Amino acid sequence: MGKAWNPAMKLYQFPISHYCEKARWALQFKNARFQQVNIPPGLHNFIIKRNAPAALDPITVPLLIKGSEVIQGSGEIISYIDRVIPEYPLGFKNKNLQKEALDLEYFLDETVATLFRSLAYNIFLKDRKTLIQFWSTDGPIYTRTWLTLAMPFIGRAIRQMYQTDSIYIEGYKKQFSTALDRLDTLCESKTFLVGDRFSRADLTMAAILAPMVFPKEHPYPSPVPLPDEFQQFCNDHAQRPVLTRIAELYRQYRQSH
Repeated sequence: MGKAWNPAMKLYQFPISHYCEKARWALQFKNARFQQVNIPPGLHNFIIKRNAPAALDPITVPLLIKGSEVIQGSGEIISYIDRVIPEYPLGFKNKNLQKEALDLEYFLDETVATLFRSLAYNIFLKDRKTLIQFWSTDGPIYTRTWLTLAMPFIGRAIRQMYQTDSIYIEGYKKQFSTALDRLDTLCESKTFLVGDRFSRADLTMAAILAPMVFPKEHPYPSPVPLPDEFQQFCNDHAQRPVLTRIAELYRQYRQSH
């Protein structure tokens, strides 16, 4: 059992968010004690600015607050927690391995996650009741009412931000499949993505693509049945080595020490 770090920390998050799951997993893997603060999409700017004036625009979650320190973004949170809790490292002291891990993490965050988010929102925006239920998971009591009223505006913003219109989707599907091909190759040739142990690269891959698998170890299982179109999308990739690896990583490492 590692030493438990016990300052007053708060993680502002959307419960069902692959980036928030990435930060949450890293903190729990390190035995860090922290309070999870679930906030509603659309109100997160106001809530975070009120509680963390030092947060940088654009306001994003996950966001970790410790005293006057504000650590914004899942990758930054992993780097921070690795620095202050050296037990069970997620990064590497070796500069070449660390660069390899960070480069792969960037690919996962900026390519794989971005494509997956656009493809998922293309489906979920057609079923807004289900999307509201996802976003309301463990949120404040007013969350569902707020989202029901604000969804026309939030939905329009999401379509513009993530280019979820049908004219983009076939291209995104091909790019996403190509990205998964790269991950399949890595998973078939290595036990771990970088080096000889579980690292931030493995954690990022598993957290980012967990909604395609929803492993039983995930702290927030799907609150409602998934839309048929999304389930079919997941089924189309179900036999890939990368998804098998994700299930294994959750089973072996999604717990504190």
